Amino acid sequence: MMRGWRWFGAILTLAAVYFVAGKLGLSLAFVHASATAVWPPSGIAIAALLLWGRRLWPGIFLGAFLVNATTAGSVATSLGIATGNTLEAVVARALLSRFANGPAAFEHAATIFKFVVLAGFLSTAVSATIGVTTISVGGFADWQAYGSIWLTWWLGDLVSALVVTPFLVTWKVSAFPRLTLKRGIEVLGLAAAIGFIGQTVFGGWWLSSAAHTPLSFLSLPPLLWAAFRLGQRGAATAVALMSLLALLGTLRGFGPFVAADSNTSLLLLQGFMGTIAVTVLVLAAAVAERKRAEEALQRSHDGLERQVQLRTAELLQAKKFELIGQMAAGIAHEINTPVQYVSSNVGFLQNIFGELNRLLSGYGRLLAAAKRGAVPPALVAEVEELTKNADLAYLQAEVPKAVAQSLEGVERVAKIVRSVRELSHPSARKKTPLDLNRALERSLTVAQNEWRFIAEVATEFDSTLPPVPCLEDELSQVFLNVILNAAHAVGEVVGDGSLGKGRITIRSRREGSWAEIRVSDTGPGIPPSIGAKIFEPFFTTKEVGKGTGQGLALARTIVVQQHGGTLTFETVEGRGTTFIIRLPLHAAAERAPAVIDS
Repeated sequence: MMRGWRWFGAILTLAAVYFVAGKLGLSLAFVHASATAVWPPSGIAIAALLLWGRRLWPGIFLGAFLVNATTAGSVATSLGIATGNTLEAVVARALLSRFANGPAAFEHAATIFKFVVLAGFLSTAVSATIGVTTISVGGFADWQAYGSIWLTWWLGDLVSALVVTPFLVTWKVSAFPRLTLKRGIEVLGLAAAIGFIGQTVFGGWWLSSAAHTPLSFLSLPPLLWAAFRLGQRGAATAVALMSLLALLGTLRGFGPFVAADSNTSLLLLQGFMGTIAVTVLVLAAAVAERKRAEEALQRSHDGLERQVQLRTAELLQAKKFELIGQMAAGIAHEINTPVQYVSSNVGFLQNIFGELNRLLSGYGRLLAAAKRGAVPPALVAEVEELTKNADLAYLQAEVPKAVAQSLEGVERVAKIVRSVRELSHPSARKKTPLDLNRALERSLTVAQNEWRFIAEVATEFDSTLPPVPCLEDELSQVFLNVILNAAHAVGEVVGDGSLGKGRITIRSRREGSWAEIRVSDTGPGIPPSIGAKIFEPFFTTKEVGKGTGQGLALARTIVVQQHGGTLTFETVEGRGTTFIIRLPLHAAAERAPAVIDS
């Protein structure tokens, strides 16, 4: 809020601007010395109070008094007119602040219509009524001319509110966009179009001998251009510029609104420009509202997309732990077997260590006696007995085997634990080069207990296959799901494998700009009746407790949506199924066609 000298300076500045604009307006007063169809001060006053507050009203009063006192009438009539002009701005500001969002009135189409009614029609009627009544009561105007003077006064104030106020307010409150070369060229092009069309329609270019040619509609396209492309500020500026060109041309006797007398010409022009101003401002606001709605929708979409990605990651991790939980018993069994023979070998080494310790003790005593030059025969016999009991030939053969078996067992346990850890640990949320063959081997290791008793597994990995940019965590989940499905399919045919095993074959190869993974099984195949449903969420043919129906649906989402690849299958009922995963070797690779063969 302005205080002291700053407030006083603002009042004087507003009064001076009002005075100069008023003098320019009254120079076009044709129906009465105090009434003109062109009155810029109204728009200036309303804008000033909207932007800087009603405490500036003395500046309006002072400017209005001076401009009228130095033109016509008396001090009393000048005070009356100044009161009406001041009330016009104060009433407009109060109504707009209460009902039309104040300075933000031009941001929405609905509040622009309120602005037109409240500031355009109602508040300007206050000034026109008080002003015309004052000069009529003061004897400076004929009561019989009251109507024509009032209409001229009101229409001048109305169009000023519709043209000047939006121009000033939008330049003050609207944010300035970043000016690019493209936008600068567009603005210059629009200004040139407005200048050319304005001079053609209202300035006499090309049609100087046809003053009344009805070409006013030509002024609309560049104003629509401004409304669609440059926002409220651009639209308000374009309208103000076109209004200025139209006014200057009409005063010179050119354009479609030239009539028998100058005042009528200005009234027709002002009516046209007021209508155009409202149309263009409403259109600009509607475009801006749509743009804001699209931006809000995009923000909402981005937020929803982030939530979907987060939930997908959570679902993936939950599914992964679910699978690992389902395989926990098998993994424990896989770990328990090598741990058992490691434990057995360690027990064996512990037992023979006692024998070796006693033998070494005997050898020590025998060596000490030899150094003294007196070796008791009993000691020699004892050492011979210990040596016989230790069976050194047996130990030399078996101890290395026990150590090797123990190391092998420890490595098997370490491999299983490492594979489970790598599979369950969340990966980076960005694509990194992944060795697909290594990822397949890791998934095979984790799922080993699911297939080792029922299927022979054959791998045919392309050693020349380059690393593929992937989300490692997600893609490992896909491999594990597909391998488990293959094992379960084989199990449906061979049962527990006691009468023979099935076969799972995993192949990797490079095919052009794609990496292809094929996982084949000798299961029962997929019936045509359910082939189109297997990728649907929650669809499963497994009994309750053995599947949620999310595995393949999630796998397809990961392969197709997150990696730009394809997940398809080929099946022969009664002979088996092959799932085919295709991934682009490069992130920008063209997506392969999604085909399902059944």
